[in-house]
Amino acid sequence: MISPLLDLAVTLTRQTGRAPTLAELADAAGVSRATVYRTFANQQGLLEQLQARGEAVPEQSRAVFEAVRSVILEHGLDGFSLDTVARRAGVSVATLHRRHRGRDELLFTFFDQLSPRTEAWRLGADGNAEEVLATFATQISEWISANAALLVAAFSSSPRTRSRLLSLRAADVGTQEALAEWLRLRGEASGRPVPDPLRAARAFLGAVLGLSAAGPLTEDGARWWARTFLAGLGLA
Repeated sequence: MISPLLDLAVTLTRQTGRAPTLAELADAAGVSRATVYRTFANQQGLLEQLQARGEAVPEQSRAVFEAVRSVILEHGLDGFSLDTVARRAGVSVATLHRRHRGRDELLFTFFDQLSPRTEAWRLGADGNAEEVLATFATQISEWISANAALLVAAFSSSPRTRSRLLSLRAADVGTQEALAEWLRLRGEASGRPVPDPLRAARAFLGAVLGLSAAGPLTEDGARWWARTFLAGLGLA
């Protein structure tokens, strides 16, 4: 389905002078966000596809996201404001409102762009389960280490801020859901269905987060955790 969605993204980009967000593309196409996320993985994936088609993706979008990153690192999520982002990115606050419909959606789009969802949706139904899951654990661990400062800023924000972001996140199909789907398919293929794939996915990712506190997982460490996790589910 990538061609029709990409064609529509090209049309929207030419009409508005900017690339659509994945949510906007889903609304315009009349499809679910899950469909769009499976196609492009994240905002960066869409931008890369547009560029591959020869579309001029405005550098302004990148400037905005770099400004968002710097503001979060300096002021945290609770001190985050559109005014500060606009000044640093060299755009107007009105422009940010038009593109992202407010502070919360801009934050969500920023963190969505960083999401390791891409790797999660690439988990194959074939191949050795331990090797596939160990590779994924390594990728997630490296992502955690690379974005540690941003994660600290997110986790240390006020309950109200976290709640608002989570309410937006609830409409998304992200890393946990993608891993849960992989576990469900693996369980069905093996004849040993996983009772609660989403809960299992959350446990796996939470453990990777904890194990990565001192730095990225080693290859042996990732294999050990993948083997232990799968054995606990009866999938080893």
